[in-house]
Amino acid sequence: MTVKGTLFVALILAALPSGLGMAGPSGDEVTRARLLLSRATYGARPGDLDAILAKGTKAWLEEQLEPERIDDSAVLKSLQKLENLQLSTTELMRKYPQPSRAEREAMLKARDSDEPGERKPPPRDRRGLVLRELWQAKLYRAVHSERQLQEVMTDFWFNHFNVYARKNRNTLLTLPSYERDVIRPHALGRFEELLTATAEHPAMLFYLDNWVNTKEGFDPREALRAQLGRRGGRGRRAMRDEEEKAPRISGINENYARELMELHTLGVDGGYEQKDVVEVARALTGWSVVGPQAVRVKQRIEERMGRGRMPEMLRKLPDEGSFFFNELAHDDGVKIILGERIEEYGEHTEDGASGIHEGYAVIALLARHPSTARFVSTKLAQKFVSDTPRSALVDDMSSTFMRTRGDIREVLRTMFYSKHFVEDGMASEKVKTPLELVASALRATGAKVRGAALARTVAELGMPLYLCQPPTGYDEQAASWLGAGSILTRIRFATELAGGRLPGTTPGELPTDFEAWAGEVLLRPEALPVDESLTASEQMAFFLSSPAFQRQ
Repeated sequence: MTVKGTLFVALILAALPSGLGMAGPSGDEVTRARLLLSRATYGARPGDLDAILAKGTKAWLEEQLEPERIDDSAVLKSLQKLENLQLSTTELMRKYPQPSRAEREAMLKARDSDEPGERKPPPRDRRGLVLRELWQAKLYRAVHSERQLQEVMTDFWFNHFNVYARKNRNTLLTLPSYERDVIRPHALGRFEELLTATAEHPAMLFYLDNWVNTKEGFDPREALRAQLGRRGGRGRRAMRDEEEKAPRISGINENYARELMELHTLGVDGGYEQKDVVEVARALTGWSVVGPQAVRVKQRIEERMGRGRMPEMLRKLPDEGSFFFNELAHDDGVKIILGERIEEYGEHTEDGASGIHEGYAVIALLARHPSTARFVSTKLAQKFVSDTPRSALVDDMSSTFMRTRGDIREVLRTMFYSKHFVEDGMASEKVKTPLELVASALRATGAKVRGAALARTVAELGMPLYLCQPPTGYDEQAASWLGAGSILTRIRFATELAGGRLPGTTPGELPTDFEAWAGEVLLRPEALPVDESLTASEQMAFFLSSPAFQRQ
């Protein structure tokens, strides 16, 4: 590193501890507009501040809360070229089928052969194209969408209901539908509907193993044999032809039930016990996904027996990659959850909650619980206001949550229109996550997203998209993103973007008046002086690396 570069890094590092505490709270319209652009969008572009002030912050916010009112056709048109993201999970599984057992054995044999001439590397997994398209779409929407609050909330809920793309061979293929059909449409809707949609989706069922959650001692093969009956000899032979099945004996799997309560609804201090985890898991037995083995068994039995003689269980089986409820795998005993008999909640039959309705009843019970209202409200306040939101704000948001049965728009209105949003938001020390930093820097500089290579930068900054392994998702706390190594990586990113060398981007034009530019895009522009001794790209790198820009 040159002497000038060393001094530049030293200047940034020295500024960080004090830079995060500058400027006190303000309640005027300009301050509210700046804070909304900083928290409710992926960052201000030149001209955005004037536009929001001309419209009025209330009118602007109401428009963002109703994203269908905002024309985003240019972005949607650009994303049409990402073909995999237009397909259903079933279509993706047909496009990228799992290799059969024989094919897998042949690939392993070729890879491990002792004969050099026969040794072959494994074929490239073409499903990686799906992940690249997901990366590109997320970054493109974050930078270029006019429906900014919807995109911020989509990322918030994806993180809240996190799914790791590489959990198994099929999980990645479920993510386009998970984000497109579940997270984004419900991001500003009702929490109970969002929770239900995530619980039913194959992405979540695969990730937290509920797809193998069955009553104790359930054997899918024996259940099918029983349905085939005495006349099902051909069907039983077809079953024997298919040996690559799930384990013979399954049982209660508590993974999803535990995270459903701890991370998705009540919170770790929400008042539940281990016995509640078991009871919730029992209520959700039979919630599963149609896998390739089940489809092959159905096809073989239909070929040998004819559709008319097939067991009802197979005739009703939906397409591969779809959610289905397996009544035979469901534990139909009485469940007591949080002290309540489960049939007292949600839809149920005349004889009480039964079958799939027990799962819906559990979701209703948890979604409407006061602990859920407080837990979700706290996370929203941490996202938009402060890492340590005051109790009065969370109380108001929780009350709105309970009064409106989890109307997310109304909870956000309570938060954004509260005096605590501006007072505490301006006083807080929130720091941009890697995604927020990259997106806000591109928006501020007028750079364009070009391809998926930009996702590598986000990963290098510590936040690989769709690849967070633990169900907690990525942390929102400032301390998680401000280690010494991450600060240096952020400086390198700023330098590459300012110099027009950042992969996956088309650079924007550097401003001629940096002071005016800073006044439009920074939360606290007065905190950042212009240094006339720096070149234009060096000045931009300094701005993008500064505490004033790193702060959200």
